[in-house]
Amino acid sequence: MAFYFSVQAQIGYTETFFKADFDTGSIGSEGVWSWETPYSPSNEFGMMVGEGDIYSVSNDVSLQSGYSLRLDFAGRNGWCNSCGSDSYTVSSSLPEAGANSLVVDGEDFSTILPSNLRTVFNKSDRWSAWSASNVIGSQVSFVGDAPISNSMNGSALFKPGDEIKVTKACGVDGVVGGDINRRNDCNLAINYLQGISNTNFEFEGTLSKRFYLYIDENAVLPSVGLKLGYSKFNSATPIAYVDVNRDETLMVDTASPSSRFTVRQLQFERGRWYYLEETFIRESSSAASDGIYRLYLSAADATSTQPLVERTDMSYGDIKQMSIIGNWQHYNDASGYIYIDSVEIADHYIGPIDYKAPANPPPEGSLKGTVVQ
Repeated sequence: MAFYFSVQAQIGYTETFFKADFDTGSIGSEGVWSWETPYSPSNEFGMMVGEGDIYSVSNDVSLQSGYSLRLDFAGRNGWCNSCGSDSYTVSSSLPEAGANSLVVDGEDFSTILPSNLRTVFNKSDRWSAWSASNVIGSQVSFVGDAPISNSMNGSALFKPGDEIKVTKACGVDGVVGGDINRRNDCNLAINYLQGISNTNFEFEGTLSKRFYLYIDENAVLPSVGLKLGYSKFNSATPIAYVDVNRDETLMVDTASPSSRFTVRQLQFERGRWYYLEETFIRESSSAASDGIYRLYLSAADATSTQPLVERTDMSYGDIKQMSIIGNWQHYNDASGYIYIDSVEIADHYIGPIDYKAPANPPPEGSLKGTVVQ
């Protein structure tokens, strides 16, 4: 780890590959890189963005423009807080127009449902979540004949061919990574960008990724850690990643012999914007291991231009993927919100913005998180 002052002069042509500040109130971006196409029932692996999903554009709080990208840990009706699931296909014997009960031919649900520990998600119907009230063999009826959560505006009906997920009970029969207490790794929340090219990161070239992060005061963070993005390169050298833990402590995995360590001099303060920038300087040749990794992170209103972490022995190879925010692993339900703003990726060190107090700080106590054990 090194601490020093660093200024990079910008001489000649520079390029910004990606920029998003949400000032139009939409998910749009500028540059040759772009967000993934948003999720829809016909694009199930698209970016988890939209009303009621994991990500949405919000005016709750912003860095400057009035809007930011909000991450809701309980989005998609709480799917990422479940502990594994079994998949079934709704029977063709249902009425073609759909029904508020579920039939799966050849299955007997009487041993696992009804149970408030096992939620039924209709993946094909925008992940609507249901709580079973009665089971007769292959037919399941639900409390109030309606979903318990339908934040993504599904039809609230089961139709022939729909794919459903019956969740496993955490601590009883849930299995994620071989652990009955482990919640789902929310992998589709990794918003990998599109349009990335090897020509964007040539020998001795620079890539910098900057964004701002805000943790709501009432958020319940994942107990293992929220990755603050993934950057993947075609090299045998493991690349550092950064995450924030439930106690708001910054963790940096440098993949060095000392590997994972806690940056004890920095603990995120809730209700405050933070500047985060990762700079990757590629090695000088395919045989060299002289690439550089630098991490800059500080409160937005007290920005430091000293890197918090530096490695000078990197061998990156070609760039493969880069994301803004990654996934998370956890043993207790996560809830509430974090916010992302002023995202930029360029071929040079970007640096912090000229910070001013937000025009729309959230009213005290307005953004609530809850714990569901």
